[in-house]
Amino acid sequence: MTATKEVLEALHAGVANDLIRKLNDNSISAQELSVAVKFLKDNGIEAITASGSSMDSLAAQFNNFDEVDMAAQGLGHVKLSTN
Repeated sequence: MTATKEVLEALHAGVANDLIRKLNDNSISAQELSVAVKFLKDNGIEAITASGSSMDSLAAQFNNFDEVDMAAQGLGHVKLSTN
């Protein structure tokens, strides 16, 4: 049985709404947060940081990691772009 477009859209919206609700009420687990990040990535959602924003501050923290240390921890190479 193949799902209809309407069923898939409802499922997509349900997942998004559930993740948003959990983020807003601070009940999201680390695993669910990982799912949320993957959900955004899979749907082509990216953040462009503005100077002085909280995202800019977070990105700056990643700049403190040494790529060799990250690779040694199995994280590979992480490329962050800040504008």
